[in-house]
Amino acid sequence: MYLSDLNLQFLISNIQTVCNKTILIASPSWQALSCTHTDVTSYTQDVLTYCIATNDPDKAAQHFGITITPFYVEETLVCYFLIFDKNSVQLSAYLKTLTSLLIAPQISDRHSQMANTRSILVNQLSNIHQGISEIEPIMKDFDYRYNCPRCAILLEIAHQNKHAFSYKFDSSETAIESLITSHSLYSKDDIFGFLSSERYVIYKDTQNLCESDRPDMLSGYADSIVKDMKKQQGILLHAGIGSTYEDLPNLRNSYLEALFLITNYDYLNADAALSLQIKNYIFEFLASRISPGYWNSRFHVLSQQLSTQPLLLETAIELSRHDQNLSRTAESLGLHRNTMLQRAAKLKNVTGLNPAQNDFDRMTLRAFALH
Repeated sequence: MYLSDLNLQFLISNIQTVCNKTILIASPSWQALSCTHTDVTSYTQDVLTYCIATNDPDKAAQHFGITITPFYVEETLVCYFLIFDKNSVQLSAYLKTLTSLLIAPQISDRHSQMANTRSILVNQLSNIHQGISEIEPIMKDFDYRYNCPRCAILLEIAHQNKHAFSYKFDSSETAIESLITSHSLYSKDDIFGFLSSERYVIYKDTQNLCESDRPDMLSGYADSIVKDMKKQQGILLHAGIGSTYEDLPNLRNSYLEALFLITNYDYLNADAALSLQIKNYIFEFLASRISPGYWNSRFHVLSQQLSTQPLLLETAIELSRHDQNLSRTAESLGLHRNTMLQRAAKLKNVTGLNPAQNDFDRMTLRAFALH
């Protein structure tokens, strides 16, 4: 995979400048690729034939009195280094380092290509009603399963970050990908990628998460990514978690739920949580799906009542945001409790709503605040 474009002659030449040992580079299937010396062809072929027969590098090394070192890139076996001197083990580290430096540009290009391909896939799943045939090639490329329970975890860069305008998600970003793939809950069926320079989505495989523990585990998962990105990159992320869906085409619904949480993050996140889950905001989400025309008509009178009283409008929104808790609303607005009581009483008189005592009025005010 990586050696296809590697200049093996350049690698061999560099090796020869360091030592005069006979070193053979073999493919994962034990085919000779290049050698520092051409006068040992018969002997090296005997070694390779033995390796093909046994497929046991340690046994072959012991049998011929040589050193055989496998070289891996991203857990993929790239080649073997056969050093025809059992006392030259120290050369293995040099060979690995040199080869890594030569392959680095390929690795970078491959990362960028994979990141861009994943971006295409997550954008198709999130923003367009795609048929299976539209995304099938990419799903096959990454060996993703179709019928797998997944939920959307949408991450957005918070603009109160001092570095928010210099940091962006793109094909060169590897920090968050590393956090995803190294996490204890990582699954090879996690579909992830950047949606834009400010948003990143993970379609998290939830199959192995116990249903009763799933909400807490997903919150813990999202929270850990938010905390680690803050610690490692100095970036604060907002995180919204949608519902779990079995079918791939329905993942758009989970994305829309997570998007709703992100769009209304400041209002909904009264408790300053690291992540929000849609299950805690079902009413608000369903209300947002109703036609704006209905709400414009429904709240026409209420809007008129509060439009000329900005302090009362602010109080109505904050009361709704803090679930009618007077103490927390007063703290949020920087008011004395008595002032808060006076405003709550005035709000009741002006609008005729009593959200502290009436559930319907509480839901009405909540929908109005979101609208």
